[in-house]
Amino acid sequence: MLFVGHGFGGAVIVEAARAVGGADIRGAFLVAPPDESGLERLTDARRTAARARLPWPSLVVASPADGRV
Repeated sequence: MLFVGHGFGGAVIVEAARAVGGADIRGAFLVAPPDESGLERLTDARRTAARARLPWPSLVVASPADGRV
């Protein structure tokens, strides 16, 4: 399985990583993840989870238009 997420979908994938512990996940492709101001809209628990490392290979794609590069 490969996860693909855009925007807050990336935060959801990071949160889901804990729930799918033993599943055969091959990686994640995260496009335009939320910046700090976007993460501030999440609850404290979800904001902490969204900063966690993923347990599988992952690629983050962002552009200068996203304000993160």
